Amino acid sequence: MEHVLGTPLYFADPHAPWQRPVNENFNGLVRRWLAKSTDLSIYSQADVDAIARRINHMPRRSLN
Repeated sequence: MEHVLGTPLYFADPHAPWQRPVNENFNGLVRRWLAKSTDLSIYSQADVDAIARRINHMPRRSLN
């Protein structure tokens, strides 16, 4: 697959959050609005879109 994409692939080990810090940071941002195990069916699509918009417009140090 690496030769098709022209870039190296990396797969983090299971149960090793320190190997994927950007993903874990994003999970923390989501948890500001949605608690773990939240039933998303109680939210409308507009609610979820509003949360996504707020997260996507937050400045992130890792992305400059």
